[in-house]
Amino acid sequence: MEQHEGILETAIVSARKGRDARLLRVLETRQKFKLRQEGCLSAWISPSEDKQPIYLVQTLYDSKMSWKRISDNLENKLGGNEDPLEHLLAGPPLVGLFNSAYTITKSEENGEIVSRITMIMRQKQ
Repeated sequence: MEQHEGILETAIVSARKGRDARLLRVLETRQKFKLRQEGCLSAWISPSEDKQPIYLVQTLYDSKMSWKRISDNLENKLGGNEDPLEHLLAGPPLVGLFNSAYTITKSEENGEIVSRITMIMRQKQ
């Protein structure tokens, strides 16, 4: 299996009181947009385990160039002059970009080709 290097964008966002459903819809729209762009390998949102209005938002890109291009496109298409997230957030998001190793496995399921991405965790020796 061939190992690839990419960029994992990670954000932790918290919704303002009473705005969690709207925030989730906006986050889902942004993730779906990213998934339609070349260079975005996967994108997902995970809610808080304890039902707090906190979300882990992650996107895997094939390169830093793809991340930059897709981020710029996202802001041009969905951002407009005002940040659509700002009024929904309880505070500033925690955002980071991380170098990430991954593999892609393709298989056939029910007559369709399915790709699975496996993140490779690195541990210091």
